[in-house]
Amino acid sequence: MRRKFTAALLCLAMLAAFVPTMSAGAATLEGKGTELSPFIACDEATLQMIADFPDAYWQLSNDIEVTSAWSAIGTSGDQFSGTLDGNGYKITGLHRSVAAYTYPRALFMEDNKGTIKNLHLEGTFTIATSTGGGLLAEYNYGTIENCSVTGTITVTQSNWTYNHFGGMVYKNSSTGVIKNCYAKVDFVKTVAVASYASVEFCGMVYENDGAITNCYAVGTRSVPVTISSEVGYGFAYTGDGTSESCYYDKEVSGCSDTKFANGKTTAAMKMEYNYTDWDFDNTWAIDESVNDGYPYLQCERSVVVAVTGFALEETAVSVPEGGTLTLTPVFTPQNASDKTVEWSTSNRYVATVSDCVVTAVAEGTATITAVASGIEASCTVTVTSADETPGGTFGDNLTWSYKNGTLTIGGSGDMPNVSYESAPWEEYLDEITTVVLGAGITKIPTDVFCDCTILESIIADDANTIFSSADGVLFSKDMSVLYGYPRNKADVEYTIPSSAQTIAYGAFYLNYTLEKLYIPDTVTEIESYAICLCGFTIYASTGSAAEAYVTEFNASSSVRLNFVSTTQSADAEYSVTLVNCESLGNNRFRVWGEFTREKTQTDGTGVFIIALYTEDGEMLDFIFIETSLSEGQSAKIGGVLKGENASAIKAFVWNSFDEMTSLGNSAEKTL
Repeated sequence: MRRKFTAALLCLAMLAAFVPTMSAGAATLEGKGTELSPFIACDEATLQMIADFPDAYWQLSNDIEVTSAWSAIGTSGDQFSGTLDGNGYKITGLHRSVAAYTYPRALFMEDNKGTIKNLHLEGTFTIATSTGGGLLAEYNYGTIENCSVTGTITVTQSNWTYNHFGGMVYKNSSTGVIKNCYAKVDFVKTVAVASYASVEFCGMVYENDGAITNCYAVGTRSVPVTISSEVGYGFAYTGDGTSESCYYDKEVSGCSDTKFANGKTTAAMKMEYNYTDWDFDNTWAIDESVNDGYPYLQCERSVVVAVTGFALEETAVSVPEGGTLTLTPVFTPQNASDKTVEWSTSNRYVATVSDCVVTAVAEGTATITAVASGIEASCTVTVTSADETPGGTFGDNLTWSYKNGTLTIGGSGDMPNVSYESAPWEEYLDEITTVVLGAGITKIPTDVFCDCTILESIIADDANTIFSSADGVLFSKDMSVLYGYPRNKADVEYTIPSSAQTIAYGAFYLNYTLEKLYIPDTVTEIESYAICLCGFTIYASTGSAAEAYVTEFNASSSVRLNFVSTTQSADAEYSVTLVNCESLGNNRFRVWGEFTREKTQTDGTGVFIIALYTEDGEMLDFIFIETSLSEGQSAKIGGVLKGENASAIKAFVWNSFDEMTSLGNSAEKTL
């Protein structure tokens, strides 16, 4: 009994060893036909075996050229209901010629009830009198995506009948989905009895009862003899289905009437701008040297896209001795076919390189050179002493080094969120005067350098495509976003450039030197806590985003901001450029302000007033000075005001106490 049991186990073990492959004649089929282990079609024989297992998972492992007359899948068996992943490969040489009323009326397979994706077909289909057909399938009940068909459909006709053809499929049923596909098919019609001939050609499908999205067709028609009825439709003819963002070349097809697609000129069809909502980053591509200039699918492995430009994202980096850094190649176009890079170093005793990874060997400088498609790019690597220069790696692919007050962030990618407690340079926060961002830095937490107490400037590498700097202030590359104003920058006042539209969170934080900030009207967004400074005055237009920010900030924060309106009437003679105060306790306040003569219209005499008000607008106390200033001259006044329930101080200019005519703007500070 034990001997029989042992023999049975041995047989099972031998059977299991042969599970990965199946044999059929001369063809050996790899895989198990499952989603995790699909059958692999690698040649004409294994490709034909799809008909034997139409409900399995299939995948192409390479381009396949068919040399024999093709027997369409489903000709004598079950219809395809599995999954066929072309894996971006192309089947070429498909050719099939069938007699009248022969099924299936398609080149590759009869009906698709499963999923066909990433597959590209090229072939010729000749069919006698019939009622419909296509290159990929006759009927589509399932999903066809990221696929293309190119070739010829020739219809021969010797007696009267109707003939309807689509470039990809004859009919897309109510459950059928076709998306991100294209068909470039030439239709040829030959007849023996012209008076009884009738045919209708459609670039993509003849009838659509399902859904078609992001597809296009380019089809030509050739009818050597006159027939009784011959009609062409650039994309589709009939059906109750839907379509979205589909197109056909109306010049090539000669069709002005079609359904489910927009007819465009040949020139428009070869422009990315023409294709609304198409994904040209991940799915589609367009190049005048590929596919006759029409869009093609990025998954097409047979397409060769030449490299026209090559660079390294980093042009100069600093790496501590013993550290590593990954350089990032940048290809133009991004979907270039050959991305092979050859690496070399000018000094292997300083730094070595292998497959993008630079290893710092010893202190010194080395040039790392990369060559792709004959185009050369380089990066200067400075290796700093591990003993003298603190530094290391952090995040996914970033480096940092500190030396003589300068913190250098190198590498490439986004900086992780780090606080002063978790930053690797935490022990140098009170020593850092300059921060340098390398060319490869793509994102930083907006308040990451707020705890660098003596920081004077933030500098972005000129080659950085995300960030830029001006006078030590960090901006986005186009200067539309202000990200960071150094905490210890020495200027008393700062004017934000008119290119700025946004002030980011934490941009102005605990700078004790800055007193005045001029914000232009171009700034329309100021993020929460973007400006958090004590005793600080913001100058901006009345009704601006800056004024709204000050109002909201003062309502919710113990830190107070001052606001001075820069809006002047056409006849404004004076401007209030500063108003401020400090509490002395016991309802007493020390106040001061600054006034400037802008233009000369009267005798120059003005009454400069700073007053204390309650929340209801009642004036409690005030100080004033009456003086005459020349144009461009300024004057300051100050004193002590007192009053209970004080809410704000205001500064303004009158011509006199009798007439009380305003000669300029006013400024206010909430207490």
